[in-house]
Amino acid sequence: CASFCLSVDGSKIALGTSIDGGHGKVILLDALTGTELWQGTTNGPVADVKFNSAGTKIVSGGGDTAEREVIMWDAATGNKLWTTTHPNKIQTVSFAPGDDKIIAGTDWQKVYLQNALTGAVIWELTLNERFNDSGFSSDGTKVFLCQNNGYVKLFDVATGAQLWQRELGSFVYLEEMDLSPDGTKIAVAGADKYLSVLDLNSGSLLFRGLHNNNVMSLEFSRDGTRIATGTGYGGNVAVWQLNGTTSTETNLNIPQSFVLEQNYPNPFNPTTTIEYSLPYDCNVKVIVFNALGQKVALLLNKYEQAGRHSINWNGSGMSSGVYYYSIQTVSQSGSNNNFALKKMVLLK
Repeated sequence: CASFCLSVDGSKIALGTSIDGGHGKVILLDALTGTELWQGTTNGPVADVKFNSAGTKIVSGGGDTAEREVIMWDAATGNKLWTTTHPNKIQTVSFAPGDDKIIAGTDWQKVYLQNALTGAVIWELTLNERFNDSGFSSDGTKVFLCQNNGYVKLFDVATGAQLWQRELGSFVYLEEMDLSPDGTKIAVAGADKYLSVLDLNSGSLLFRGLHNNNVMSLEFSRDGTRIATGTGYGGNVAVWQLNGTTSTETNLNIPQSFVLEQNYPNPFNPTTTIEYSLPYDCNVKVIVFNALGQKVALLLNKYEQAGRHSINWNGSGMSSGVYYYSIQTVSQSGSNNNFALKKMVLLK
């Protein structure tokens, strides 16, 4: 899925998907059961999808090399209420708090404020670079966007005038934004691994927190005292206090313990796969022995990062019978060493 959004009441999920390079779909699901309620096709993959505050409409944006569309959908029926096309692919769409306007940011320079009832363009701006995410202030008088050149920008909704801009890094790909529940702060993050929180009115930087990898998603807690972030690589999820410290951090891809799995298939002929999990970075040695305890193959002897790994063994030059494979790990500190041994059967 390219994008998804939960309705305000939590009862529906809108998905924006890609069928292929030239086609996409918007799908509405029942959030409780996962039942598909309807789906509608688009010209080009869908990059973003949002509900209005009432949950009665869905706006989607996307496109390919030929068709770049903003589409307004009736959430009850899946009918298209209106469609507008633009010169560039739509990267981000957002409803204003009153559901009467939307903002559409493209993958190259253009930003459009549109009437949510008709799709008519109220104003457009030609700036620079790609716009990746967007949102409105709580009162609907300001709109903010982040770009892939490291900028966050705030505009006056009535006139389109730029109120401020903040550079968070030279050509840093800023991916996600969220407005605090009290409407006073913007959280933004992306490829520079930082979570940044800005004052909405002035653009001043309130704090920056360094994550372990590229931040792909973020959201304020309902009371506005914390921010949850997730990375695109490494599987880390963190919860931040507004002073920039983390209260919780979990790596979803790093195992909690050392494990040597049973090879598969077993019996095998002539190749098999051996999997193992490392809770820390360490040197890893994997050896195959015959039934007499003689070493017949050194499969691995190198330093590896924490995570889940696999290695293959080809026993085509060996005779049928029972074999054993062992794994030995040695950490840099020397305090976290492990050894495990399992049996496997080569059957030709």
